[in-house]
Amino acid sequence: MSRELWLGVSRGLYRAFLLVCPRGFRDEVGSDIEKCFDRLTEETFDEKGPAGLISLTSRGLIDLLRTAARERCSGGKRFRKRRTMDRLLQNLRFGLRSATVGRGTSALVVVTLGLGLGTLVAVFDVVYRVLWRPLPFEEPDRLVALYEIESQGELDRGSVAPGNFADWRASSRSFEFMAAFNQTSMNLTGEGEPERLIVYSTSSTFFSTLHIEAALGRVFAPDEDRESAPRVAVLTGGLWRRRFGGDPDVVGRRILLDDVPYEIIGVLPQEFHFPSRDAEIYVPHAMSTEEASTRRSHYLDVVARLRDGVSLSSAREEMRALGRLVAEAHPETNSGETVGVFALQEELVASMKRPLVLLLGAIVGVLLIACVNVVNLLLARGTSRRRELSIRAALGASRARLAGELLSEAMVLAVAGSALALLAALWVRRWFVSWTPPHLALDEAGISGAAVLFTLASCALLGLGLGMVPALELTRRRLPTSVIEGGQRSVGLARSHTGVRKFLVVSEVTLALVLVTVSGLLLQSFYRLSRESPGFRPEEVLTMRVELSRTKYEEPHQRVAFYREVLDRIEHLPDVVSAGFVTMLPLTFQGGSTSFEIEGREEPSDSDRFAVFRSVTPDYFRALGVPVVRGRVFDRGDSSDSPRTAVINESFFRRFLGEVEPVGQRLRIWGEPHEIIGIVGDIRELERGGEPVPALYVTVYQRSFGFFDPRDLAVRARGDASGLARRIRAEIWAVDPDQPISYTRAMNDILNGSVSTERLQMVVFSIFGAAALLLAALGIYGVLSYAVARRTSEIALRMALGARSSDVLRLVLLQGMRPAVLGVGLGVGASLVVTRFFAGMLYGVEPNDPWTLAAITTTLTAVALLACLLPSWRATRVDPLVALRED
Repeated sequence: MSRELWLGVSRGLYRAFLLVCPRGFRDEVGSDIEKCFDRLTEETFDEKGPAGLISLTSRGLIDLLRTAARERCSGGKRFRKRRTMDRLLQNLRFGLRSATVGRGTSALVVVTLGLGLGTLVAVFDVVYRVLWRPLPFEEPDRLVALYEIESQGELDRGSVAPGNFADWRASSRSFEFMAAFNQTSMNLTGEGEPERLIVYSTSSTFFSTLHIEAALGRVFAPDEDRESAPRVAVLTGGLWRRRFGGDPDVVGRRILLDDVPYEIIGVLPQEFHFPSRDAEIYVPHAMSTEEASTRRSHYLDVVARLRDGVSLSSAREEMRALGRLVAEAHPETNSGETVGVFALQEELVASMKRPLVLLLGAIVGVLLIACVNVVNLLLARGTSRRRELSIRAALGASRARLAGELLSEAMVLAVAGSALALLAALWVRRWFVSWTPPHLALDEAGISGAAVLFTLASCALLGLGLGMVPALELTRRRLPTSVIEGGQRSVGLARSHTGVRKFLVVSEVTLALVLVTVSGLLLQSFYRLSRESPGFRPEEVLTMRVELSRTKYEEPHQRVAFYREVLDRIEHLPDVVSAGFVTMLPLTFQGGSTSFEIEGREEPSDSDRFAVFRSVTPDYFRALGVPVVRGRVFDRGDSSDSPRTAVINESFFRRFLGEVEPVGQRLRIWGEPHEIIGIVGDIRELERGGEPVPALYVTVYQRSFGFFDPRDLAVRARGDASGLARRIRAEIWAVDPDQPISYTRAMNDILNGSVSTERLQMVVFSIFGAAALLLAALGIYGVLSYAVARRTSEIALRMALGARSSDVLRLVLLQGMRPAVLGVGLGVGASLVVTRFFAGMLYGVEPNDPWTLAAITTTLTAVALLACLLPSWRATRVDPLVALRED
């Protein structure tokens, strides 16, 4: 046999045995080992002759059989895995290359996704922390909030009177701990510059109820809320770092709060924020015997921890029964009242639950519109690459391979957009948190782990969602297998995508109309709320808090002397019209009520005998610009030596006195008779947008009411009141140089601040509405511009055959407006359903307000028409000869 025959037989046997190996193995290394075997056979035959070649071939065939058996046993996973990785890497390289080819489009996609997803992640983080994350306390599901409830009245959650709290705590068996607290403020002196602090006065069981231990020192001992107990204080972590520089030896030091020495016994953990992130210091609520038994003043908040194994429903039943027993024992104050028990977490987030969920839904809507535009962009870019896809298909690329590459491109853009979203979320979240109520503990920096996971999941969904539509649409039909065929099919291919893009336009116009309608309703609601009269004239009124120390001004006559002297000095200032003190300025405190009796009347029932209660100085009504409706208001003749007098508002008159002449009627307030001397107009004391509530005013010049004594000063000026602040502070310090003054602000600022939540809702939804409107217009414009560009030859042919510009204009306009009008119609129907969920956030406007819906529909239709006009006008400018020549 010749050398070539020996080699041919050997190689033929080897190739035949190679077929026994799995296909993945052959594809991966088959050609390489064949070449290697061929070279070895030549060398072996030349060196050792046929015997050596037979030996080599035998060993090679045995090796192949072993390899085939091993690979068959493993199922070829090793090579399949490597092939899959190689393909993924190829797709990734393709995606990166494609993303960098169209830099402008890619940048637009990344920025759109980054801002849209970033806002969504920021709000998701807030929603997660507020609504879904358990309270940061041990066994938070056992924590409840307790309220007084009028069984037949309008008060569904009322503050608790100290006497009732004492009965609840002594008689209830459902709770392991029960604690009461109320917010106040105190002057911190003796440690650097005097400062007014937000203080929570709590029962000694407050921290035991929450199962909170101090980070330094200890919390309150069981008997430290007794009146005779030593004065102690627990600092928050924030105050400890800000005021005491994080001194580890702060425990045991003494500070002066309202000129009373308190011993610092502990420092709370930095992350503890309850009931508000504004809290700075906690002191025991040491009540006197008289205060602890009163049931006429309601100012305590109560929390409790359920005993292990006690359900919320059984605790409610017990407390309802206990409430009835207390009402029977004290019918003069508790008739018609019962006790409400609610889960603490639900109570803390109740006011924010619906706005946050609706806000999340609105952002999802905007993100969907943005995604629709991104899909349109990717579709347009994919269609422009049809020639490239045709060539790749002609060279053997499968549909799955092409779809995988398009998906990889979308995934690359989604990853870049998600990275930008995390950065945007940090900024958006910080802005958003600054608008949330302080009782929501949201000052933790950074994004939560849940939000990061949400971003990763969103990234994967966006990548798949954005890439799936172009991938399926561009590979749905058989791709042209030649460049010539591709050119002939270009129009058909483009038209095949038109239906998808029209569907996307309909979707985004529908979503945009819903969002714009919601923002329009909130805008109207805020406008009407902000235009509502508060019942006084806030212009040119300057306010400040001047809260007197109970130690320094222990006796009522001392406080009255301070008020008189300060007001005398201020009223002699140039440009001051009048000045007065009040317990709390309107819209700054949602509480402070008292019960009363109308002498000589059995009605109304006890449950109705509550009214907002304020103690004022004589010129308060004049300073605030409150109209006097009947009779008179207080004057300097109403002193401690004269009969007690009272002023009521119109709501009090309508509700409690009816047709009876009010002036001269006598009320018993805290057991003392007071003669009604006049009626003033209704003031929005508690909130904007609600019905006015009955209010009762007395003068501090006749009697001190402890908690209700004045602490806020209002000064009416001629012209700009802000310029008076410095001179007013100087006059106060001339009376008492150690008196802290805080919260200096114009009354208009308080008024504006009272609608901050509504303003936030209006601003956020207006931004989203405007973004939705803009995105919808861009989507319509982009789709129509692309359609005009693809139909240039057809338009040129029509014009060459005699079509007029007006015909072309009408043709293109109709093409663009049909999906827009369909989207508007669907949006109207969707808006009628969605806006019902916003009913609780509206004031003075109905959710299905026809005028708003008509205005929004007209606006969106006009915007769609404007978006269609430019591409339509561009179509009429097509030169038939140039276009046909180019084609």
